[in-house]
Amino acid sequence: MNNEPIYNEQMINFIPYILSSVNLMKQQVEKDGISLPKQYNMIAKEAGIIAIDKIKILYVDKIEFSNLQNINLLKEYNSHFENSRGLALGYCVFLQNSAPTEVLLHELRHVAQFELFEDLDQFVTIYSKEILKFGYGNGPLEKDAVDFANKWKDIYLE
Repeated sequence: MNNEPIYNEQMINFIPYILSSVNLMKQQVEKDGISLPKQYNMIAKEAGIIAIDKIKILYVDKIEFSNLQNINLLKEYNSHFENSRGLALGYCVFLQNSAPTEVLLHELRHVAQFELFEDLDQFVTIYSKEILKFGYGNGPLEKDAVDFANKWKDIYLE
């Protein structure tokens, strides 16, 4: 993934489109996802998640922001995620079928971060602004999730 900032003033205007896509994706996980397998409850606790029983996971071949494809300015934003192995949308987590457990660690930390915000839209807005401003991987929320996964992967990896 490209870690360079992609910020420009116009990008901020497209956050409602990102939120729309996120909410559609969240509905898909709510409908088709499974509960977090019990063997990962300790990881969820270490991540700081309060409502572990609300977590749903959907395993997919590829994670896509489908309704962002036709918005030229957002193609670069979407390209940051086209090779993602995981994506947390509140309590809803997409995991690529081939994703290692380390990705789950990372995404569970994002779930814990989400719990600190009022709602998913607020979390996604802040997260998106960080990516646009600092580049993917350089925003505070993303760095925190990476640090968490790196700290715990040797303990929890199968």
